[in-house]
Amino acid sequence: MIEFKRIEEEHIDKLHEIYNYYVENTTVTYHIGAVSRSNFKKIVNIDAPYESYAIIVDKEVCGYVLFNKWKSRQAFDRSAEVTVYLSEGYDGRGIGSRAVRFIEERAKKAGICTLVSLICGENMASIKLFEKNDYIKCAHFKNVGEKFGRLLDLVCYEKEI
Repeated sequence: MIEFKRIEEEHIDKLHEIYNYYVENTTVTYHIGAVSRSNFKKIVNIDAPYESYAIIVDKEVCGYVLFNKWKSRQAFDRSAEVTVYLSEGYDGRGIGSRAVRFIEERAKKAGICTLVSLICGENMASIKLFEKNDYIKCAHFKNVGEKFGRLLDLVCYEKEI
């Protein structure tokens, strides 16, 4: 059973651990070193009108999904950035797609019209997730990041909801 619960203090430690796994071991995020707990709480910003949810499968916190401010200028308030992170071992079960569809509905209710996902060009799992959920590639920035001694592309996907 998959549940989505607004992120609360009780979820932070597990979600922080999940995020730092990706920071330290992958190019999924462009953070270079472990993120402090206080900075992680800023990443999963829970200020209205934006929303952040823990993903809970069989009573275990296994990830999070959120939509957050995409750009600071007011003209962009109709758009938001969407993010999904899952613990290792939870991929391939349809949880990511359920999370994307869930957050799209929440974003619609908050008046968001377009969601944007920013993905490392070598993160094929996320690219496939968003393509499977009808997001369209709208930008490809070459060699804009560097991590683990490698240059990294950034690809952007969008969907009008």
